[in-house]
Amino acid sequence: MSFGSSGRFQRRRDSENIDYGGGEAGRGYESGTGAEYMARSGWGNNGAFTRNAFTTDEHQITFHKDSSKTALLIALIVVGTLLILFIVAIVILFTLKVLVLNPQDKTHSTSSPLPTTYRPLSTLPQHGSTIVSVTLIPPEVNRPSAIPSETIAPPVEQFVKRNFVCNMYILQQANPAYDDRSHYEYTQATQMILNALKAMLKQSTLGSYLENVSIRYLENSGSNLLVQFEVDLLVPPNSGINATVLRNVIISDLLQVEQQLNAVEIDRETLSVITV
Repeated sequence: MSFGSSGRFQRRRDSENIDYGGGEAGRGYESGTGAEYMARSGWGNNGAFTRNAFTTDEHQITFHKDSSKTALLIALIVVGTLLILFIVAIVILFTLKVLVLNPQDKTHSTSSPLPTTYRPLSTLPQHGSTIVSVTLIPPEVNRPSAIPSETIAPPVEQFVKRNFVCNMYILQQANPAYDDRSHYEYTQATQMILNALKAMLKQSTLGSYLENVSIRYLENSGSNLLVQFEVDLLVPPNSGINATVLRNVIISDLLQVEQQLNAVEIDRETLSVITV
């Protein structure tokens, strides 16, 4: 047997001399076809569509570092936001006085003491012992109730009532209708004279003491008209207000009465005031 002759072993040696470094380029493709062009261009091993999952590359893509940085940034943002919200909430609570530092007034809780029960003495058998249960009641503290302040009125000086009867003559004002006290003209004249006297006395120096003014009657006296009226005054007991003082006040303000009665004339000489 010759090893140099062509045969099976020679073909095996030839097959062992095949260059595997070329990859797909060493494969036999039909000349002029696209497969041959792709093999020569390196698409067979370096193409993105032919790289399998087991291909090792020194520049592998990894997301580990970027993901950790993103998570840390998000965590810092969340913690910062919560801290800001917490500070804002504390400020709002202090503003609304919900939270108070060192409160001056402490609310006292009005809690009633627990009801105390007394157990009767229980007699155990002779070989036993007697147990007595005693519950202490805390002393009740009665808080002083607020005593309303009494308002003491200032001493008021007692006034006395003094009644005066006055006679006044209105000159040249007699009227036969005044003889009938139920007549309309009598009632109208009485009301006019009463209003004039009240207005005059209220504006006088005795106005603060005036209680009442009333007309007793009207009566014809020749050509004149007699008017009798009463004046009631509340005066201090030691005051010097008397009939003379009242007459002087009426005479001094009598012009006002004359003007309100359509410019009549009143006889000042015959005006009289007496105390009843």
